[in-house]
Amino acid sequence: MGSGVVVVDTRDSLQKGFLTQSTEKGLTDDEMKQLTLFREKNKEMLSKLGKKKIRTASFDMLERFILTKKRYRSQTLLIFDQVGKQVRWLMYTLEQKGIKKYFFLDKGANGVIGFQAYGDK
Repeated sequence: MGSGVVVVDTRDSLQKGFLTQSTEKGLTDDEMKQLTLFREKNKEMLSKLGKKKIRTASFDMLERFILTKKRYRSQTLLIFDQVGKQVRWLMYTLEQKGIKKYFFLDKGANGVIGFQAYGDK
């Protein structure tokens, strides 16, 4: 990935497979297997993107930490959420901030991994 490219992961902790210990204890064996597999696939996906280039920012913090920074205006932003729907509102904000080089991951992380950390596969 080029030096002018920044990947932005907007998923929240639950969507990344981070659960509290008490929540994990309440999972069935099948749910725990799914969570473990999700975590492995998520780690694989992130390593392919290059960890040094990944910025994590929830939608609430995205504007504050990324969109207001001048250094990101000249870079290409690759932005993804969990399923590819929440990022759509960003287009207007990005354009308003003068950021023209951006792309959204179709179907989000779920499109790459194939299932979520929770719920049905």
